[in-house]
Amino acid sequence: MYFLSLAALVLAVLIFTGGFASARFYMEAGGGPQDVVTLRHGISGLLFLPFVVWIWERLREHPGLWRAIGLALCGGVPFGACVFTGIGGAPFSHGGAIVPGVAVLYGTLLAHYWLGEAIGLQRITGMLVTLIGLGLLVGPEWNAP
Repeated sequence: MYFLSLAALVLAVLIFTGGFASARFYMEAGGGPQDVVTLRHGISGLLFLPFVVWIWERLREHPGLWRAIGLALCGGVPFGACVFTGIGGAPFSHGGAIVPGVAVLYGTLLAHYWLGEAIGLQRITGMLVTLIGLGLLVGPEWNAP
């Protein structure tokens, strides 16, 4: 089970970074951020639509359905539009580093404020290391043309 979990995480990282790279490649060839968002969410929406129809009765009875739909709508297209607009005009490494790096920081802070999770010395250290890493990755290119 451990190997399967590790393989899934590695594959997820490859898919995540491949998404950034392919979007940037597409935009350098003349496409726009809105094209990437439409392709990414339109195709996945069509692929998963039969599954949603198949389990709709069970979903409809779930008390968190509307909250989940709202989160999906907020996190899907608007998030993609912001990310792909950002990587369209910035160095590729910025998108690959800033989005997941800052997500770690904000996720930790949101978990603290909304869920009451403690932020101990280990998490503070991790956040500082993340900030230093972001600075080292993004800083040298910040003023690049």
